[in-house]
Amino acid sequence: CCSCCPAECEKCTKDCVCKGGEGTEAEAEKCSCCQ
Repeated sequence: CCSCCPAECEKCTKDCVCKGGEGTEAEAEKCSCCQ
């Protein structure tokens, strides 16, 4: 899971596109639980 997304957030684990194992702010915006 992205560092920007809580591990318990299944939507993020599926939808958040990670690069280098870390989520950017733009990537976080794709996940409702990261907003």
